[in-house]
Amino acid sequence: MRILVLTSQPPYPPHQGAAARNLNIIRHLAGRHEMHLLTLVSTGQSWSDRGPLPELCASVTTVPTPPYSMLKRLINVFASTSPDLIQRHWSPHLKAALLRLTQSLPFDVIQVENLEMAQYVAGPMKLAGRPLVVLDEHNAEYVLQQRAFHTDLRRPSKWIAAFYSYLQWKKLRRFEQHACRAADMVIAVSEADQQALLDLDSRLDVRVVPNGVDTDYFVYRERDASSFIKRPSIVFTGTMDFRPNVDGVLWFCQDVLPHLRRRVPNLRLYIVGKRPNRAVRGLISEYITVTGAVEDVRPYFKNATACVVPLRMGGGTRLKVLEAMASGTPVVSTNLGVEGLEVRDGVHALLADDPAGLASRVLELIVDRQCAQTLSTTARALVEEKYDWRLIVPRLEDCYVERRTIPADKVERTTQRT
Repeated sequence: MRILVLTSQPPYPPHQGAAARNLNIIRHLAGRHEMHLLTLVSTGQSWSDRGPLPELCASVTTVPTPPYSMLKRLINVFASTSPDLIQRHWSPHLKAALLRLTQSLPFDVIQVENLEMAQYVAGPMKLAGRPLVVLDEHNAEYVLQQRAFHTDLRRPSKWIAAFYSYLQWKKLRRFEQHACRAADMVIAVSEADQQALLDLDSRLDVRVVPNGVDTDYFVYRERDASSFIKRPSIVFTGTMDFRPNVDGVLWFCQDVLPHLRRRVPNLRLYIVGKRPNRAVRGLISEYITVTGAVEDVRPYFKNATACVVPLRMGGGTRLKVLEAMASGTPVVSTNLGVEGLEVRDGVHALLADDPAGLASRVLELIVDRQCAQTLSTTARALVEEKYDWRLIVPRLEDCYVERRTIPADKVERTTQRT
C-alpha cells in the first residue's frame, strides 16, 4: 500500500511520546509499504537530523508551523469556536502541500496523527483515488481538558487555568466529534479512550491499537541492589511544558517528596525532558535536577531506583511507563498514570493516588530490593508479550486491510478491538 502520514511535529528524534509512536509506526510499516511523510516543523527549527526517515520514506515534505502570538491565542480562546489546539496548528501551506501530494499520487491510506491534523482532511478534498482516512487519536483530547478542569477547579490559585480548560473541553468535544465522523476509521490507544470516543457517537468505527516500546533499544538489565541503596534516586520523564506533566511533577515535589526525604535524606530526583517551563525550573535544588532535553533517556532509567508517574490529568497511555518497564526500572504511579495499560498493582508496578501512598510505595522499592527485582522482571515480560512495536503495528495493518475491503456505501459503523 502507499501510505501518507500527517504529523504535527517531526517523528525524529523521538524525544516525546507522539513522535515515538509516529516514528515506530512508520518504521514498522516501511518494510512492507511505500511510506510518505508530511509534517509541520517549528518555525526556526532546521530539522537537520532526520535520522532513518529518508530511508524509511519515499518522500518527506516539511512545512513550517506558522507564527501564533500569545495575543492572537488569547483572542481566539474567547472569540473563536475552534479549539486552541486546532488554531495553533493551522497552516494554509500544509493544506496546499497535502492537496499537491494527494492529487499527484493515488494513496491507499492517509494516516492522520493526532486530532490537530484532522482539520486538513475533515472537509471535502479532490483526491487521486479514494484513500482510507484513518485518524490516530493519541489521546481523547476532550477528556484531557475535562480532567484538567476538574483537577484545577479544586485549587483557587488554578481557577484561570480551570476556566481555560472548561472552554477547551467544550470546544474540543464538538470538534473531536466532527473529526471522528469525517474519518473512515479512528484508532484509540486504549479501551478507555475508545469508550470516550464512542461517547461522542456510538456509530464510529473505533479500533484499539495501543502504544508500544522498542524492546531492542530499551534493553533490560539486572538490578544492582547495592548501588541503589547507596545512591537512591528516582526519575520523572516527559515533555516538561505539557500541562499534565507539569502538574504531576509539581504535585510530587510539593506533597510527596518531603515524605520521602524525611526517611531517605540522600534521595535525588531527576526531572528529564525537553522544554521545562519556569515552574519546573524553579524546582531545581541540591537534590532535584532538571535536565532539559537529553539525547538519550536510557542512562537515567538505568541509574534510577524507580520511575515515578504521579499524573492527575491526561489521557491516552504513557510511553514513559512502557520505556521504564522495558528498561527494568520499577514504576510507581497513580492509577491514571497507567490507565489503558494491562498493568496490575504489585505485579507490574506499584500504584497509589495520594501523597502518603506514593511515598510509601517508593520507600517499598528502596527498602525491599527483592520486590524491586520482581517488579522489574515481570514488567519486562509484560512489554515483551503485549507492547513490542513488532507485535502492535501488524494489528494496525490488519485494520487497514479489513476496513478497505468494505465498500464505502456499505459501511455500518462498528466498534472493534484489534
